[in-house]
Amino acid sequence: GTTTCAVYTKRTDTVVVVEGVFDAFAADRAGWQAAAILGKKINTGQARTLSGMAKRALVLLDADAFASALEVSYQLGYYMPTRRVELPRGKDPDSFARNDLRALLGKAMKEWADAEEPKEAKLVRP
Repeated sequence: GTTTCAVYTKRTDTVVVVEGVFDAFAADRAGWQAAAILGKKINTGQARTLSGMAKRALVLLDADAFASALEVSYQLGYYMPTRRVELPRGKDPDSFARNDLRALLGKAMKEWADAEEPKEAKLVRP
């Protein structure tokens, strides 16, 4: 298998994993580093390459690839912290306006950070 990941340019904290080159361009225009896995599946070589270049990944496959996005998230999760971003029905990453995609990815990262933040123990009294 190939280890090709298109449009991935430099080390980063978070990489957005997308299907194709145009999706990667859209994420890049929205201010995010992106890697196109060139399909709906990720192979071991791609996962290893991405884990060496980023601390975590947001998986942003097309809306019609829900099951594939789950599988990519699962496989990539062996190598790095990974979260899947669900798109509205009929949407692809490259169908969003730049600011809308930026907001969607920003919201996903905030929700991820909020979920990992330690919660302060609260005393509950009767």
